[in-house]
Amino acid sequence: MKKQSKYNFVVKKDEFLLLYNCQTERLTLLQPELYLLLRNNDLETLNQKHPAFYDYLCEADYLVPEDKDEARSVVDKWKEMDTSEESFGVFINPTLDCNMRCWYCY
Repeated sequence: MKKQSKYNFVVKKDEFLLLYNCQTERLTLLQPELYLLLRNNDLETLNQKHPAFYDYLCEADYLVPEDKDEARSVVDKWKEMDTSEESFGVFINPTLDCNMRCWYCY
């Protein structure tokens, strides 16, 4: 059984409906009929009427297994990136004259 990813968002731009997953950074154009099925969480009907699109949603991680802990997957991915020796990140602060005045910045 599948469920919608908690990282899915639908964005309406003019007459277009876009399905975006912020974890995978995928973007898909939706027809209004498909949007209604997703909004109503009617995945069975979606699978019956549009099996190829349903399969695509599963492959692209818009739909995930019911028992998948997506938050754990994100944390594990962050840990893997932080401990990887393949990349190294450095922040350079050339000046303290920034006018943004963010509360968290020294």
